Amino acid sequence: MDDLKLASPKTKDFVGLMSTLELTGTTLIVAPADKNLTLASRNIENVTLATSDSLNTYDILRPDKLLFTKSAFEKVEARLIKE
Repeated sequence: MDDLKLASPKTKDFVGLMSTLELTGTTLIVAPADKNLTLASRNIENVTLATSDSLNTYDILRPDKLLFTKSAFEKVEARLIKE
């Protein structure tokens, strides 16, 4: 996904986005820090929000589905190439 931003910090908007993307079960969303996205997703069960800098192996293995923004994926890729 190119970018993941919400116009407002409303949980209803976030749930609509999850439905549109057909994300069910446990989901990890890796995206740049965004205040609206953080506020809207914090009350949703089985959804975890992370940044590419805070990601670890346990975060990747635990959920059923992963959703990366393009920029977050590129940062994780660059971090893994260094190691």
